[in-house]
Amino acid sequence: MRAFWLFAVFSLCGFLIALLSHSPGWMGLGLALGFVFALVAVIALAGSRIGDSSRQEMLSDAELEHLRASIRAERGPGAGSPRP
Repeated sequence: MRAFWLFAVFSLCGFLIALLSHSPGWMGLGLALGFVFALVAVIALAGSRIGDSSRQEMLSDAELEHLRASIRAERGPGAGSPRP
């Protein structure tokens, strides 16, 4: 989330350069920086939101054992491993 704020501040600085400049070159550079950093800020925000709501890819040993125990309990006693 810090990256989003950093890029948002850079974007605002770029637009500020464009607004306060008297030269077309500086204005173009400020607009380019502002729009590029605004796009990067949106992508950083989306990545942060997706990362916060995603699950871990790997299960821990305790989670695997709990999953195996629940599958064994669901099959019932005496049910061996299924044969292909």
